[in-house]
Amino acid sequence: MRQTTRDNGESTSAIAEWWNEYGRNHRGNNHRVRVFVRSFAPAPGQHDRHRQLVEGLLFASSNDLITDYDVTVLGNALCTCEHCRTLPEAEALFETVATLREWRYEEMNPIGFTRRQVSSSLTGDRHEILIPPEISLGVYVDGSLAGVFPCATETETYRPERYVEDLLNVQHRAITDEGVTHTG
Repeated sequence: MRQTTRDNGESTSAIAEWWNEYGRNHRGNNHRVRVFVRSFAPAPGQHDRHRQLVEGLLFASSNDLITDYDVTVLGNALCTCEHCRTLPEAEALFETVATLREWRYEEMNPIGFTRRQVSSSLTGDRHEILIPPEISLGVYVDGSLAGVFPCATETETYRPERYVEDLLNVQHRAITDEGVTHTG
């Protein structure tokens, strides 16, 4: 994992640098997390993961760590042909997914959005689809995209759960710093 060195000689990870930047430069009034899922019926073995993630965001929202969150179903795959991209509702969805795929922060890049060619030997039909991650997060501050999870560096992967865990740890540290004993 590439370590960034601060002015004081201390090494930090890419995610730590992102959190520092997020806290320092994104002190906006509206912190919104958009959750993107393939389905409201998660794949086998993913149900608890979805539930825990949404419960964590609900807790964060209830405790003013974020303004709000929402959940959007992307489906198992998005057809990227010109016709499908211009269908009502699809245009905004494609724009959102493109923004998520293009986000970058230093060496951190979004992962899990896979383009694939599909074809039918019976009809000769060929087109490209975009398969989204099972679950992904877009972190928005005052309407601007500030982070995407899952993301990765060359050596480290950061899943959506990492964002939620770190977000909730911010509250825990704030409570501890104030001298209040945290139970729970």
